[in-house]
Amino acid sequence: MEKTIGYILRFAMWVYTNKLNRVAERNNTTSRERKDRYDILITGTFYSDQWIISHLRPMSESNRVRQIYMVATTELPEIDKVTPIYPNARLQKIVGGTIARLITMSKVTKEKRPDVIAGFHLLLNGLLVVLLGKKYDCHSVYLCGGGPLEVLGGGYLTENKIFKQLGKHDAVVERALINAVSHFDSVVVRGADAKHFFEERGVKGDDIYIMSGGIDAASYYPGEEEKCADLIFVGRISNIKRVDILLQIVAKLKPEHPVIKALIVGDGPDREEMEQMAASLGISENVDFVGWQTEVGDWYRQARVFILTSDSEGLSQSMIQAMMMGLPAVVSDVGDLSELVENDRNGYLIQNQDIDAYASAISGLLDDPDKLATFGTKAKVVADQCEVGEVAKKWNRIFADLDNKLQG
Repeated sequence: MEKTIGYILRFAMWVYTNKLNRVAERNNTTSRERKDRYDILITGTFYSDQWIISHLRPMSESNRVRQIYMVATTELPEIDKVTPIYPNARLQKIVGGTIARLITMSKVTKEKRPDVIAGFHLLLNGLLVVLLGKKYDCHSVYLCGGGPLEVLGGGYLTENKIFKQLGKHDAVVERALINAVSHFDSVVVRGADAKHFFEERGVKGDDIYIMSGGIDAASYYPGEEEKCADLIFVGRISNIKRVDILLQIVAKLKPEHPVIKALIVGDGPDREEMEQMAASLGISENVDFVGWQTEVGDWYRQARVFILTSDSEGLSQSMIQAMMMGLPAVVSDVGDLSELVENDRNGYLIQNQDIDAYASAISGLLDDPDKLATFGTKAKVVADQCEVGEVAKKWNRIFADLDNKLQG
């Protein structure tokens, strides 16, 4: 089955690559005009309002943005200068939400001819966006939230329902995805490691920008509340987040910390399985699965340490939020998490998901209140660079570079 899917995807990407290259050749001279403010069209899939806000609000606060149109299938929170566009309900029933959203994105691009068109994640949003950008002469932006994993091996390690069916590394599909990335006018990644990955594979370094999502400092700040939990995880309970590792860490800590408490804030396809695992490990009383929450700030204030055990990350928004609120971070040494976490200074980067190393790092913080406080203070200092206003300035730079390209 995997072999058949591999053949199909290789053929599909061959067709796509040839189409993209032909369109790019026909449009190698630009008719774009420099503008004081730009209209932007974006699409993506989101699992929480906070994730949407952290990415759209900094862009909307850029003084170079006139209007943002967001094509989505989930209801958007109100954000200044952001207008939602939802696919027709009947179309969604016929072809499904993702295809309906991409069809709508194509239609709106043709009708509105935005100055900038952007996609969150490459599969499949970015693949469509770069093609539309070339076809309709829009500045195209790839917002790479998942890091190199989005293209590595052809995307077989992602949660994309199509590309993960590859089941193993596919160099042919990977090259096709890298080719698509190289055609974007701007690529936004979360850290230096991701930038280096794409540069090594031929994407122009001048077109790659390092930028996190923007966190509202007015909502995420340290509190004086009494701490009732030791650990907190905020995110989607899915395989890539490896909540099973987190549960094993709690079980490892329990003998020396019998009343240790971990909060798991979020929902997802693996929640029931993880609840059953907690019971089998004898830690049900030590772990609270609190479900999806609209406002997570108060949950962070209840905890002492932020924990993340993911197989892969870009630069985790939940980690930034936690650090901004003064929580040390004990996280996997993956993706771009090292952009903010410095070992034995404001947290710990754990290699190879070493359960003993996690337990030792966490125990060292919980057993030393002064160290916990010092790490928390330093965590906040470094996370403050991800405040909304600071990220908006980085968008100003991207649009200024766009001006230079138009003038050139």
